[in-house]
Amino acid sequence: MREVMNEPMMRSHLRFPALLCVATGLALTLAACDGPDKQIGQLDGESGESGESGESGESDESGESDESGESGEPGDSSDTSSTDETGADDSCAPALAALEQKLSDEQGNGNSCALVLRYTYETAEFIGWHINCAPPTPDLSLEEAQMMSAWPGNDESTTEDAYVLYTSPGDFGGVTYFSKRSGLLFEGSIVWAGMGDILHPEHVEDPLMLGTGCADTQPPQAVELWPYNFVVGDLHVLPEEASAVAGALWDTAALYAVTPGTTIAVIAYPRTVGAFAPDVAEFVVVIDYP
Repeated sequence: MREVMNEPMMRSHLRFPALLCVATGLALTLAACDGPDKQIGQLDGESGESGESGESGESDESGESDESGESGEPGDSSDTSSTDETGADDSCAPALAALEQKLSDEQGNGNSCALVLRYTYETAEFIGWHINCAPPTPDLSLEEAQMMSAWPGNDESTTEDAYVLYTSPGDFGGVTYFSKRSGLLFEGSIVWAGMGDILHPEHVEDPLMLGTGCADTQPPQAVELWPYNFVVGDLHVLPEEASAVAGALWDTAALYAVTPGTTIAVIAYPRTVGAFAPDVAEFVVVIDYP
């Protein structure tokens, strides 16, 4: 751990939440980062639905008949965001099963897949996600990647599995993430005093489709984390706001489908140049499955 903390964040095999804490440059211990906070990344859409059962801590203790007057019908109890003995929300298991099936099917067709997840910079609110599957291109050269990019800048990648092309913005610039496994995964512009466009992925799926309440369902494998900070400071040390992204990721099925060889990139993407605007900036997480 000390080696990792004393050097720029390069190749390391640690559990993701702890590693993300290291990547932010925070002096946090493994114990402080290892456990997910189930409240982080909880979506208003779901918690709002259980506004009355939002205090379902009491209604869960339904052995107390004095509260069962309103929810006395057994059918109603299924409306609360029920959890099993592992603490997992009902939506987690089917989301994880669907994701694992998708990865398996694509692998059977000779493809590799990656998840791209977008989060707000200030609060790590989950904006949406996209899955990209493509035949691996292990021999893709930097020149070929640059020719396919809207922003064919310098390669800032610290891994042989991907190119992270960055064109430093004057009035305009941008970031492109090419995986040799899964193809073009992210491309976004950075503009002066405005908000850059995200060119790829063009659309994202509803966050709820990736499940919620997945924390503690099963321990994910150790993974490699690659931080890219295009906001301010050291390129390979994430801003401290990124620490909330770990909790948000734990809440979905995304991390629980990882297998050995999975890599994760976290991109601090400013979208604007000039005066930094945290309200438009984002964290983009790329989970590249083998």
